[in-house]
Amino acid sequence: LWFLIYGGFVLRSGADRFIVTIYPSSGPAAFSVTMGLIALAAVLKKPRTMVRFARIVKPVLMGVLFMVAFFSLFSLDFSNLLPVTVHDVMPVMRGSVIAVDVVTSAVFYICMLEGGCTDGSAGRFGAFSRWLTGSCLLLTMLSVIIVGSFGAELCVRLTKPFFALVRNLVFFKTVERVEALVVMLWIFPDFLLVSSVLYSAQYCLRLIFGKDPTYNGERLTDFSGGRWVIWLCCAVCVAASLFIAPTPASLDFWSATIVPYVSLAIFFVLLPLVYAAGRMRKSI
Repeated sequence: LWFLIYGGFVLRSGADRFIVTIYPSSGPAAFSVTMGLIALAAVLKKPRTMVRFARIVKPVLMGVLFMVAFFSLFSLDFSNLLPVTVHDVMPVMRGSVIAVDVVTSAVFYICMLEGGCTDGSAGRFGAFSRWLTGSCLLLTMLSVIIVGSFGAELCVRLTKPFFALVRNLVFFKTVERVEALVVMLWIFPDFLLVSSVLYSAQYCLRLIFGKDPTYNGERLTDFSGGRWVIWLCCAVCVAASLFIAPTPASLDFWSATIVPYVSLAIFFVLLPLVYAAGRMRKSI
């Protein structure tokens, strides 16, 4: 159930990003439903489809991020970054909860997809270690350019500081106001995350119902083998996006408090307990 609520939150936050930056007079329903249906089409096929899509999108997004970081260097004010004192430790730790949730969630959903994409060969620890190192460095780079450009106090007041940064950038002294293009590119990570969440949710539910969750070449409209669960999960996910966080203030509360802390409790408390119980019962 939490996977579906989390997927609904991703749909809702993605819709809010569009509304705030590009379409201020529109509502979130159209964006949430459209993205949910696109994710449904991906989950109904092989999980390798999502992996291939991620490999295609990755260099594009990384190129955009590094381009933004490069041009942000010209407006960077290092006085906004230094000095760092002992009193900054606790605020930084509280702010890092969201970043920890992002990387741990990604690792978890990758592990869920891995069962349908690989043969479980060795070397996963090294691969995940390299991925986590790169992700932490990327998050650090983004934090430096955003805080260095706006300062800590202004960053707190901004709704979406990264896109505010992009809005103020000028590329090659001629191109500006490219935030709409960057926001459009962020559809791809939203699609991958929602698809991964839906895949994980339907995989677990079909196992609970005693069905084989692997894809065996079924058509999109084939409901055999418990595949109706995929449609049900998509409907619940979209419905959750329409009802949770009806206001920007409530969405901020979800993104800063509910989602990261519940996710971390699942990843670092519930799952280790499940693993320990499985080992004790010799079922793992």
